[in-house]
Amino acid sequence: MFFVVKSDTPMYLISQKRFIEAKSAIEKFTHHSEDKEAVFEYLKKSTSGETNKVTYKEVITSPKHRRQFWIIFTL
Repeated sequence: MFFVVKSDTPMYLISQKRFIEAKSAIEKFTHHSEDKEAVFEYLKKSTSGETNKVTYKEVITSPKHRRQFWIIFTL
């Protein structure tokens, strides 16, 4: 006899706001040495739509992005 067990992914559960089930799924899918709460927070942030957008002004004026901007601009 063969049984198939279907389980929703933690990312899907988080997107549906089913956080308790998502934490339970993370416990099933991760190794015991991993920080389950950190995995949960990472998945929650990545599904929330929050991004690390940079404005054009920041690209031109910040030292972190200025070099890449000018390289791309001159190409």
